[in-house]
Amino acid sequence: MSFYRGRGEVNLFQMLDLPHCIDVRDEAWMENRFQALIEQYKNPSLTAPLRIKAPLLEIVSAYMEEALADQGLKLMPTTETGKINTVLQYVEEHLQEQMTVDELARLVHFHPNYFMQYFKTMLGLSPIAYINRKRMDKAKEPLQDAGMSVTDVAEQVGLELYYFSRLFKKQTGLSPSEYRKSTALL
Repeated sequence: MSFYRGRGEVNLFQMLDLPHCIDVRDEAWMENRFQALIEQYKNPSLTAPLRIKAPLLEIVSAYMEEALADQGLKLMPTTETGKINTVLQYVEEHLQEQMTVDELARLVHFHPNYFMQYFKTMLGLSPIAYINRKRMDKAKEPLQDAGMSVTDVAEQVGLELYYFSRLFKKQTGLSPSEYRKSTALL
């Protein structure tokens, strides 16, 4: 059985260093999934394109699980992963600072418009959404420390208090103060 699934210019299976073919342990199950895929492909229903994804994702997941069970997870150093890793490391090291898409694009010598598309293809988020998510994740630990003010936590992740509070609530469903109270109860 062979698969190819690209993410933009990146071949996911080359990036993960997975084999192109595997031995299927449960052939009946795999055949059943392919039959379901074929049935949905032939189905004229409005929901058929959505229903096609379920067996396809099961097939791909089974393939990856089998391949990873045999050899473990290995990421191949490619030009694409090297560039995104450069950006991700820079973001991690500079979370407390203001960053722009232009600045991140310059790190990997891309035009900002192309960089935004490239980043979203690689991670599924825009660069700013990714940075904000990382900032909110980083803010959770110090928010659990009652000795540190919410203002200090906001500064630690490079945001103004108002914007930090609004963004934190949007991502977690709780204001920073509510989050602090909820973690104090645990």
